Amino acid sequence: MAHLIPKITWTDSLGNSHELLFRYPPKDDDGEQLKSDDEKSTSLDGSQWTVLNFIEAKRSVTLSFLNDLEREALIEFFVTWAGRGKSFEWFPDFELPEFKTYTLEKSDIIFRKVVPKEGGFLWETTLNFRRAL
Repeated sequence: MAHLIPKITWTDSLGNSHELLFRYPPKDDDGEQLKSDDEKSTSLDGSQWTVLNFIEAKRSVTLSFLNDLEREALIEFFVTWAGRGKSFEWFPDFELPEFKTYTLEKSDIIFRKVVPKEGGFLWETTLNFRRAL
């Protein structure tokens, strides 16, 4: 049974595997939005032709109710890997084998306090992914 609880995995340059497993499904996950980068030209007779440079898939995921350990793990992931433009695997459900390989579209992760709790807060952040097709 799918729970839609995501995980992120990556393998560093030394061959060590890393995994971020979250406790809750994303608050928002728009799925992939596709956009082509192309150039259209019109000839003298009025016909058009298109040169396709690439197609990109973008995904925005809002993770909410992150505890301090999940927040610190995301910070470590950003500082040591994703913030350096390196790719990672996004599994929409940790129990299923399907994944897509992305990089972060934006070079920041901004955390917002959602709920105060004893000894800290629960956090929320939006991650923006990108991949070229």
